[in-house]
Amino acid sequence: MLVDETLNMIEAGIDVAIRIGVLPDSSLMAKRVASHRRIACGSPDYLKRNGTPAVPEDLTAHDSLRLSLLPDDKWSFTRIGNTRMAPQQVLVELKGRLHGDDSEALLELALADCGVALLCDLACGHGPA
Repeated sequence: MLVDETLNMIEAGIDVAIRIGVLPDSSLMAKRVASHRRIACGSPDYLKRNGTPAVPEDLTAHDSLRLSLLPDDKWSFTRIGNTRMAPQQVLVELKGRLHGDDSEALLELALADCGVALLCDLACGHGPA
């Protein structure tokens, strides 16, 4: 099964699962297999027409393609400064009408020039961080 939602493994009869993201507390055993990060991505044509964001705050001017499984209409980024500054969390308010419950569908929408999606680096053709 390939789904973007978190299923109850016991009820679904699943013995092993590969999940991306923070796992909720549970009685199940978990082992980190690889690290990942999410990246904001859009097609070259979309970015040419609408401008390429230089900083996270620039995304407020773009149509966002949002995963409906995430509860918020904000994306969170970590801004890393020089070694003397602590990393900062940056929350970006989103606009755009498209929500999807499948990351592959959001990738296809991004490739079709519909906006910017926040997707796992592996889905965008980048290796783990």
